[in-house]
Amino acid sequence: MVLPVMVFGFIMTVVMAIFCPRIGPTRRRGQPINIPAATGSGLREPHLLLLLIGVAIQQSSHAVLNAFSSIYWHHLGFSGTQVGLLWSAGVASEVTVFFLSMRLNRRFDAWTLIRFGCAISVCRWILFPMNTGFAGFFLLQCFHGFTYAFVHTGVQRRIVATVQETQESSAQGAYFFYVGMAMALMTLASGYLYAWLGVVSYYVMAVVAFSGLGLVISAYYLQPQRVVSGGKTREAA
Repeated sequence: MVLPVMVFGFIMTVVMAIFCPRIGPTRRRGQPINIPAATGSGLREPHLLLLLIGVAIQQSSHAVLNAFSSIYWHHLGFSGTQVGLLWSAGVASEVTVFFLSMRLNRRFDAWTLIRFGCAISVCRWILFPMNTGFAGFFLLQCFHGFTYAFVHTGVQRRIVATVQETQESSAQGAYFFYVGMAMALMTLASGYLYAWLGVVSYYVMAVVAFSGLGLVISAYYLQPQRVVSGGKTREAA
């Protein structure tokens, strides 16, 4: 039962991705979202580099979840069907956020999405070791839409707003490299952490997510666009 549910979730992810709003030149011409033209030195912008590293650290806090949550749930007595439903809830929430990304981008700036997602990560990992029952874990899995999709959507907007069009592929490559490396290292470390601490490892992940949030906040204040004439500041997308 678990495998069909996971396959269905994967298929739905692919289908919904096809209908997700595009980013890049088409979005800039249409102007549905208030994104400033890319300025500065692009990939050399300190705030972008710090943002990507901070997000990579925050995303790596999912390592214990990805590696050991099924074992944890089985230990709590959940059936295979329930475990499959919990994983599906995470996928569904993520896809839902991507489907609604156009509305979210109109309502919230990129930094708000990223900071909110990072903050929810901290709360999610603090609550995860607590046996809140199936309903509680289902809700925590729905938080994946915030801890991953919100952050990812915000980062995509920051990349588009910061680098020139010719550098977007390089920026995307750097983003996925940082996230991939951080996730690989944290997954390796999570094996030792879980063997040593058990479910307490989620508290360590909360600290990791908080560290990523700290770097994201620092990146926000490094933005050259924040300081304008008259000593006032404006929120960059």
